[in-house]
Amino acid sequence: VILDERWDSALTDLGVKIAVVLSGERACAVLPGSPAEARCRQAGLPVFHIEDPRRRPLAGFLSTGKVLSGFSPDAVLTVRGDETLFCAALKPLYRFRLFRLHGEAKGVRNSTASRLFHEKFVDGVILSSRKFLCPAVAGVRKVVVHGAVDTEKFRFYKEGRERFRRHFGLQDTPLI
Repeated sequence: VILDERWDSALTDLGVKIAVVLSGERACAVLPGSPAEARCRQAGLPVFHIEDPRRRPLAGFLSTGKVLSGFSPDAVLTVRGDETLFCAALKPLYRFRLFRLHGEAKGVRNSTASRLFHEKFVDGVILSSRKFLCPAVAGVRKVVVHGAVDTEKFRFYKEGRERFRRHFGLQDTPLI
């Protein structure tokens, strides 16, 4: 399971929960010092370190390749798009099945490119809500895990939004 989130997100939470219940040998690839690393170690899961693909994409790609060559997985589950892209590129070399966990509030990008990418490279998706069902994932195997996100722990709160914006001096400018 590749958990390359920098923060303790709902996707990280769900990814760790899935890793815990998987049968067979399993491990997590995480950013060093991340909440995902702490959560995986607490759960007793083996951990491999990868580089942050948002800071140094080539280093992220190479570190993912190094982890895959050392672990030789039968299946890989990713939670973010860049690692899914990296794994799609590495899939022919290491011959694993690729799965993607979709659970972000923005949903699955519903475009022709996303549909073609899922059909060609992704063996299946795990969706945290039926609202993520769309033509982009219509051609792949899918499982919907209802109620997978702990909405008490991971929820919007105005004070956090304001603190974040103050910290970065953003006021009410749009964030992307």
